[in-house]
Amino acid sequence: MAEITAALDEKGANKLLDTVIAAIPPQSKSGSGNLGPFLASYSITGTLTNGDVDLIPPDTIRIADLQLDWSLSLNGQTSRVVPPEILSPHLPQTPVNVFTAAFPRRAF
Repeated sequence: MAEITAALDEKGANKLLDTVIAAIPPQSKSGSGNLGPFLASYSITGTLTNGDVDLIPPDTIRIADLQLDWSLSLNGQTSRVVPPEILSPHLPQTPVNVFTAAFPRRAF
């Protein structure tokens, strides 16, 4: 049976890691749900960046400084409207936005 042996130094391993990271697109997920009059939604996105390969003899490959850049957005509102007797007749009855928050983050 034929065998193939390949060798890679740290510079080549780092270039390979950069290529692999560049080939992975940003990963994202979003969703929403409700509980009675309350509505909530979220959106999260993550991307891998940087990273260095250390080849440590005899058989250790360490990936250091790999970062996960992520962003989280939360939104909540209620579908309850203010009763017409409280509102001025000129104000529309629309859902009330309870909160909106965004959390950009760089981790790892």
